[in-house]
Amino acid sequence: MTLRRTYDDFKLAAEGLQIARGNRVLVHGLDFTLANGGALALSGPNGSGKSTLLRVLAGLTPPAAGAIYYNDRPAHGDTADELRRNSAYFGHRTALKPMLSVADNLAFWAHIRG
Repeated sequence: MTLRRTYDDFKLAAEGLQIARGNRVLVHGLDFTLANGGALALSGPNGSGKSTLLRVLAGLTPPAAGAIYYNDRPAHGDTADELRRNSAYFGHRTALKPMLSVADNLAFWAHIRG
């Protein structure tokens, strides 16, 4: 199976993003723009909100405040659906199979997702 997609117009941005777990604010006032081919590095100790931020950006958890934009449109409703179709979130507890290569794991999940 060959999986080939291009995302020349991909752009993900956040403005004033606040992430909380319970009453504890983990991330406050985060602004960034990530275009096709870009990278965003997250670092911090356990419990600092790295995984929670990724879940928020993937649309799995709502932010406490601020906004997320996908291709310059607010990432909710139809835009959020489009973002979910064109991206994937693999957390630290994944269903990846260690006996498969990275490419085979990605191809498998791409096939499952359609």
